[in-house]
Parts: sequence; structure tokens; C-alpha cells
Amino acid sequence: MAKQAETGLAMICCRHAVLLKGINMHQGEIFPYPLYLHWKVAQKQNFAFICQDVACKYFPWLQRLLQRIPADDPLQVTATQKPFLSVMHGKAHSWHCQVRPPVPL
Repeated sequence: MAKQAETGLAMICCRHAVLLKGINMHQGEIFPYPLYLHWKVAQKQNFAFICQDVACKYFPWLQRLLQRIPADDPLQVTATQKPFLSVMHGKAHSWHCQVRPPVPL
């Protein structure tokens, strides 16, 4: 009975809204759920960008995680994608998530 009440679903899809992978969440919104989806899709698909509603917090967490694991670990495949936050989510986030970093000259 412990796994009968899920917190929700997490899904990943392409820009054409085709579902690629989905999972049941049992512990709330924690970073291992988007990490699992990111990793599973990155193993099979070649993509450069990933749009997430938690990109501003997930990718710094992911970078710290990747620094602690060996370079030949299969999880390192997630290091090549670049994050971005959708306009809808960006407007709802705090100001430091909306500010662009300065463009180098």
C-alpha cells in the first residue's frame, strides 16, 4: 500500500509534443526524477537543449553531481545539453532566474 498514492507524473517529450518517457513520482518533486528522464532520453536521442520548469535549480545541481562522478560514467552524457527556461515559467520565477548573464565581447 505504500506505493499506491503517487505524488504525480513526470514526463519528457520532444518539441513536437511526442512523449518519450514518463515515470510515477512517489516522493514529491525531487531532482532524481528529472535526472532519470534526462539520462534515459540522452542515451538514445541526440539533442542540444532541454527546457524545464526547474532548469534554474536543476542544472547547477546536475553540474555539482557530474563533478563528483568519474568521466567515463554513463551519466556524463547529460553534461552536453544546454538548459533554458520557457517564457511562461521564466515570468513566474524570481528575478535572478530571469536576468540574462552578460554577453562576452
